[in-house]
Amino acid sequence: MVQERLDNFLTGITHNVLTDEEKELCDTDISLQEMGEALKQLNNNSAPGPDGLTAEFYKFFWRALSKPLLESFKKSIQLSELSLSQRRGIITLIHKGNNTPREDLNNWRPMTLTNVGYKILTKLLAIRLQKEIKNIINENQTGFIKGRNISSHIRLIDDIIKYASEENIEGMIVSLDYQKAFDSVNKDTILAALRRFNFGPRFITYINTILANTQSSVKNGGWHSQWFPTERGVRQGCCVSPLLFVLVVELLAIKLRHNDTINGILRNSNVSDNIKLLQYADDMSLLLKGKVDLKIALKEIELFTKVSGLKLNRKKSIGMWVGSKADSNEGGEGIKWTNGEENIRSLL
Repeated sequence: MVQERLDNFLTGITHNVLTDEEKELCDTDISLQEMGEALKQLNNNSAPGPDGLTAEFYKFFWRALSKPLLESFKKSIQLSELSLSQRRGIITLIHKGNNTPREDLNNWRPMTLTNVGYKILTKLLAIRLQKEIKNIINENQTGFIKGRNISSHIRLIDDIIKYASEENIEGMIVSLDYQKAFDSVNKDTILAALRRFNFGPRFITYINTILANTQSSVKNGGWHSQWFPTERGVRQGCCVSPLLFVLVVELLAIKLRHNDTINGILRNSNVSDNIKLLQYADDMSLLLKGKVDLKIALKEIELFTKVSGLKLNRKKSIGMWVGSKADSNEGGEGIKWTNGEENIRSLL
C-alpha cells in the first residue's frame, strides 16, 4: 500500500538508483569481520543501553562474544525481528538549548539509549549504506553524508542573495520545519524508499529486522516508564537512522526538482542551474522565484505527508524575500516571514 502510494507520487520520474554491483555489496551476509570493525568505531565512554553493558565491555570480551552475537543476528534476521533486549531502548530527554523554555516539552530532544549488540548491527549497516549513499543522494543534501558539509550551503545561499540583489531579481528563501521529523516518519515508507533506490531484498530484510516491533521506555528524573511499542519513526541515537531518514526525504526533493512548474531563483540565469532547494538532514530550504512557486511546492509537500507521515510545521517555518523584494513585508501560507539580509542566520 505504501509502496504503491510512493510510486504514484513519483510517477514518470527517473532518478539515481544503486547499480547492480552496489546493490550486491549491500546485500552480502553479515560477517564477524564487519561486526568487529563496527564495534571498533563505537565510542567509548558512551551511555549504555538497558542491559548496562558498555562498548568497552564488548571490546574487552569480543573474542568470546562475537560468535554468539553473530548467531543471534542470524536468528533475528530469520525471524524478521531482533531479540527483546535488542529491540528495547531507553528514551532520555536532552534540552535543545538556545535559550528555549525548559518547561516546553517541544524544546527537548528524545535520544534513545540502546544495547551495544543493537549498535553493532546498526553501525555495520550504516557503514555499508554510507559507502553507496553518495551515489543516489543529490549533492544538495549534505546531512550525514561523508565528504559533504553544510558550509557549502551557507556559501551558496550567500551568493544567491548577493546575485539576486545585484541583478534586481525577485526571489524568496524559505526554511521549512517538520514536526518531530525523525519520530514521525513511517517505517513502511523507509522500506519502500529502499526498494525505490534498488536496494536488494537481503539489505531490506536487515533494515526491516531492526525496525520491527521496537519498544521504548522514557527515563526522567531517575524514573522509567512502562515499555511501550514505537510504531513510527527512527531512533535518534541509532547509527543507521540518519541515513535512512535522508533516503526518505530525498524522494520529496526528487519530486520538487522534477516539477517544472516550480521555478528556482536562478532559473534562466547564466550563474547556475535551476536550484530549488538545499537540504541538511530534515532541514530543507526552498530557493524559489515567488509565491506561486511556493504554493505549488507546499502542495507537493502535503502530498508527501500522506506517503511518509512527515508533517510540515508552518508556524516554525521561516521565509524571507531577497533581491528586488528584499524589504517586502509580504507573507502568507501560514509561514513566519522576516525581512532584511541580516536575518539570514534564522534560515540556516
